Parts: sequence; C-alpha cells; structure tokens
Amino acid sequence: MSRNTAEIDRAGHEAWYARALSDPARLLLIGETEDGPVAMIRFDHLQAGRWEVSIVLAAPARGRGQSKLLLKMALDHFASQHAAKTIVARIKPENTASLRLFAALGFQASKSEDGMFLYLLPMN
Repeated sequence: MSRNTAEIDRAGHEAWYARALSDPARLLLIGETEDGPVAMIRFDHLQAGRWEVSIVLAAPARGRGQSKLLLKMALDHFASQHAAKTIVARIKPENTASLRLFAALGFQASKSEDGMFLYLLPMN
C-alpha cells in the first residue's frame, strides 16, 4: 500500500536508510513483539508543527490486531519528543485496514489529495 510501489534494490534501500537515520526531520521507530521486529513507523516533518506518520507491518504480522497498539505507542513516544500540533496520515482509498486503524486512534478524515485520503490528528 506504499505510495511508491516500484521495487527498490538493496543498495538504494541502504542509502535511503542511512540518510533517514541521520535526518533530524525524520524519526524511524521499529515496533517489536515477542516474535521480534514487526513494524516500522516513520514520522516526517512537513512544516512548523506538522508531521506525517506512516506505518508498515511485516507481512506475517498483518491481520493479528497489533497495529493499533504499535501505532499508539509510536504516537505517544513521538509526542514526548516533539511539539507537533498536527499529525497527518495519507492513506490510499483502497487501504481499508489503515483507514480503520487511523480512525480508531482519533485521526479525522480531512480531504482527498493526490488520490490519497488525508487524515489529521490534532495534538494537545
């Protein structure tokens, strides 16, 4: 369900990962369960007070009800580290699991933008 569905070679991914780890405008978190790493949650700074969040679950972890807790924990951690006013999620219309997930955590549907649904979470 990623926006970019092109295959990424290992060297390209490793270069992206190295840049992401050193970028102060990006936060990468790894969600783990007793089975080990199962998710990556990423926060990208968009503009003053506004960050975008995305979550990717490993295929074996999907459909097991873990995403809500993992995303909630990531949002709580993020809020303890950053003074964001709004968290944005961009979701493909056909990604019903993500639409339900973000709505369940208080994100509110805002509008469609570039073929994606825009969901917003105001931070207190």
